[in-house]
Amino acid sequence: MIVLLHYLRAVAALLVVYGHLGGFEYFHALGKVDLNGIGSAIFFVISGFLLWGTSNPKPIVKFLAVRFLRLVPLYWLYTSVLVCLAIVAPSLTPRISLSPEHIVYSYLFIPYLNDFNQINPLLLQAWTLNYEIYFSFIFAISLMVDGPRLRLALLTMFIVLSFTIGLIAPSESAVIKFYTGSMLLCFLFGIWARITYRKIAHSLTVGSLSAVLGGGGLIAAGLFLPALEPRGLIYGVPSAVLLVGLSILSNRISKADGLLKSVADCTYTLFLSHPFVLAGVAMGFRVVDRALFPVNGIVGALSFGIVGIVASILFALVAHRVIEQPINRVSNMIRLSLWPSSPRVSPRTA
Repeated sequence: MIVLLHYLRAVAALLVVYGHLGGFEYFHALGKVDLNGIGSAIFFVISGFLLWGTSNPKPIVKFLAVRFLRLVPLYWLYTSVLVCLAIVAPSLTPRISLSPEHIVYSYLFIPYLNDFNQINPLLLQAWTLNYEIYFSFIFAISLMVDGPRLRLALLTMFIVLSFTIGLIAPSESAVIKFYTGSMLLCFLFGIWARITYRKIAHSLTVGSLSAVLGGGGLIAAGLFLPALEPRGLIYGVPSAVLLVGLSILSNRISKADGLLKSVADCTYTLFLSHPFVLAGVAMGFRVVDRALFPVNGIVGALSFGIVGIVASILFALVAHRVIEQPINRVSNMIRLSLWPSSPRVSPRTA
């Protein structure tokens, strides 16, 4: 495990949670910073980084099965919870455009334009998983090519060409528009970050400088360029630089521990579950606001933010143990029955 990379996963997940706080009225007093976009970019860069690190040629079906068993079951579970909630209590899910077509598209990772003119699945934050699945297919196909250099060249050309087409010939199709978007570049930056890391892995000076420049670049992008496109370029490049730096610095750290490690272990559950938790916290604040005392202004926003983040983390820690880990154990049993020698499904392969 690259320790600081694992910690960065926790930070990325918390940035996503923080970014979604802005969707609730009680947080509006603090304004909105696009930390959600930064967190998503970091996740994509990490995915490219990790996949290239395990890119030995292997059967495509085996590779995709491992990815499927890691990503899909838990996503389907939380999507199913949301669908049931939208049917039973639609007033609690006003931003969900529920229809048979949208349900099918969401389960199958097919991008579509919803009733709010957004390309999002029912579980709104899971647009990132559409990219993860798509990149997994692209990467799996590249495994058919012998030689890492040719594989790298083909992946680079395909992703850059896709992005270029999206720039010069934008499509009205939700699928084409989505998969020619800039965020796909982040996976490519992650691959190149892995290659760069291998070449300079022992340079502590370069690692420190990269971590400072990458982290500073992300902060500057979030503060001063929150709405500027292409986000995949603006957030992806500093994320990759940060990743290189932290990976080098991790060579001095023997193991991960502490609260950040625990949060990092449950990042996938935190990512999928936090909107449910934040909605529950908002309902609680609404009761307090109406029955006890007003909750508003900066103090109210800070209170909502702190309670929302802490509650999301606590729920994720518990749900990781009682839901995600049992699902992973079943996934590993399925995997072992098909490929006895394949690597186990774990959060760090996502």
